[in-house]
Amino acid sequence: SQTMTSKLDRLKRPIFVRLALVPALLSALPLQALAGPTNIAQSPFTVDGGSPAKPNIMFILDDSGSMARTYMPDEVDSKMKGKYGYVSAQCNGVYFDPNLDYDPPKKSDGSSYPDIAFDKALDNGFDAGSGTINLGTNFKAYSTDNAQAAYYYKYSGTQIKDYVNTNSEFFKECISGIGSKPTGALPGSNFFTKVVVGAAEQKKFANWYSYYRTRMLTMKSGAGAAFAKLDDSMRVGFSTINYTGTDTANAEFLHIADFTQAHKDIFFKKFYEITPGDTTPLRQALSKAGRIFGGKFGAGDPLKDPLQYWCQRNYAILS
Repeated sequence: SQTMTSKLDRLKRPIFVRLALVPALLSALPLQALAGPTNIAQSPFTVDGGSPAKPNIMFILDDSGSMARTYMPDEVDSKMKGKYGYVSAQCNGVYFDPNLDYDPPKKSDGSSYPDIAFDKALDNGFDAGSGTINLGTNFKAYSTDNAQAAYYYKYSGTQIKDYVNTNSEFFKECISGIGSKPTGALPGSNFFTKVVVGAAEQKKFANWYSYYRTRMLTMKSGAGAAFAKLDDSMRVGFSTINYTGTDTANAEFLHIADFTQAHKDIFFKKFYEITPGDTTPLRQALSKAGRIFGGKFGAGDPLKDPLQYWCQRNYAILS
């Protein structure tokens, strides 16, 4: 209406006037004033007498069946199983890499899980009842591999990883058959050497086997180390990609709340107990996180609506 338009014009006009005055005011300032230091805030907005508005973090875990795989990316399985590529960190992103440390993962209180015994390596380091294996005699890099002493193939070439171009030298090396005569099309035997795990690497290999061997184990060990460092200056929640609800009593969900030690204990328990074996609804999982931040599951309910202040930062981490 005309009345509403005139009101809007009155609201806008002072803004335009002030903007117009800015160049004139700046030109009148001495050069020293223009060159003065600017103090940038090093902390977020404060509320309630000076305490910061704690950021909300929703950690979303991929619990799809592919997270149980012992290879990465997917091309490794279809092109490199039984070849050099599957059993070398040069080609397989989750296979044992002698250049990495493979520290035991962290618990909720910041302490570490124990190192794994080489002759009694847990199939799942986060589950003491998952069964054990003697890596000195019964190791298999994949299900159809022969049981043998733990091993890996050391790479001595210079190729950069390139999974997209199947004609690249990297790809040709990775798909070369183990023990095959090197050719221009399959040159791998020139660059890969089998290493049977010796005493000096047994602890590291056993830790890799129990805590990092699959995509899910790697995710738990890596993300667990990161979240173990956080405290109640953050607010954290948890969900799997396949759980569509917001019931914090469910094993696959935890509402966002201050990351106190009690809340942290529950977070780690739920996170570490998840097993892969479902589909991959990534967009739906992120959509749910957005609806949670938007208060769509119950505005004002602290178990369903994490927003406390307009200036709060909100993050969704999908892993």
